[in-house]
Amino acid sequence: MITLTVINNKGGVGKSFLSTQFAFYCALKRGLRTLFIDLDPQAHSSNCLFDSKLFEPANVSSGLLMQQGGLRTTGAARLLVRADTNLEELERSGEEAHNGFVENLLNSLNEIQDDFDICIIDTNPSYDIRQIAALLAATHYVCPVNLKQEALEGVEMLLGRAQEVSTINEKLQFAGLVLNMVERKPYQIENFKQLWVLAKDLILKQENGLKPAWVLNRNEYAAAQGQHRPVWVSKNSKPGEAWYELRTVFLNLAAALNLPENNPLRVVWNEDGSLAVVNSSREDN
Repeated sequence: MITLTVINNKGGVGKSFLSTQFAFYCALKRGLRTLFIDLDPQAHSSNCLFDSKLFEPANVSSGLLMQQGGLRTTGAARLLVRADTNLEELERSGEEAHNGFVENLLNSLNEIQDDFDICIIDTNPSYDIRQIAALLAATHYVCPVNLKQEALEGVEMLLGRAQEVSTINEKLQFAGLVLNMVERKPYQIENFKQLWVLAKDLILKQENGLKPAWVLNRNEYAAAQGQHRPVWVSKNSKPGEAWYELRTVFLNLAAALNLPENNPLRVVWNEDGSLAVVNSSREDN
């Protein structure tokens, strides 16, 4: 099982958007058995995936999972471990308890690793035991970042801390910086030029390796999140430019993770306005 942790110490960089939409992509477009763990008490990812009706809730929430363990598989191909208020108690529980939290998470994932192809862990925007545990459990990590100055500040420190964790978790690999919620404004263009010079090798790129695989700040993305649906699924239109842009990012992220690919699944609207997976489809990914 590939375990991808999504981290950034700044809020507002589109971390939950990237996490949830990549989960939809892995589960539906690549047909992978997908486990999602939300360690952010704001629960944006939990709400999106749960309300989509495309992921089944697990038997335990994420705070209780870290405190007690006990995650069990249900046979569902798309399983969601939802955030809870217990997450807010973890950091102040003390170092001895922290070791137990990490052990509970690692043991639970080890026990179910043969039941899923990928596990995606969304983290809180602060470097504490939740983020550390997620990195210790991961095979890969990715860092979404936008081009606002305050978002760029601290990226170097964040990556340095992740490198420290990799001395303990030797399987941990960096999948890249994903330029997210980008706006074509003069100051962001200038920030991109500086970032490209300083960290070109760290930025997730398109297949040719010459351009970044970035996600623009589009109304279509906000609409998809607000409606708790994959970007490519819309009642009123076929997938457009927004999806093809996001697909480019996900294709290259999947390549960085060496993800397998199975038959895609077809998503339809029910009469009551909910979404459902109906059968396999050979539709264009």
